[in-house]
Amino acid sequence: MSKKDSLKLRMYEHIYRLNRDVEDLLQDLKALQELYGFPRRFLRACKGRVEQLRAEVNRELTQAFSMCEAGDSAHFANFLAQMQRPVTSRRNGRTRARGG
Repeated sequence: MSKKDSLKLRMYEHIYRLNRDVEDLLQDLKALQELYGFPRRFLRACKGRVEQLRAEVNRELTQAFSMCEAGDSAHFANFLAQMQRPVTSRRNGRTRARGG
């Protein structure tokens, strides 16, 4: 695995963990909301702020990843296009597919 692939994998893992941990926080807020004596309105507002923050963070991060993925997609599309082009042998002038 290249350093770039490893970095990309770690970035996606961190986003997964961030969302998983936010989900845990939301479940804890819900559990507190179900207990008596806690201000329900305040806890609902907290839940809304956490959800909004998660959405903003995910939007920003996925936009940044989108640019990275677009570059990778173009790179591999070019790679595949080159692999599809026939190669002419200098020895006998025959044309054959690459990799064959």
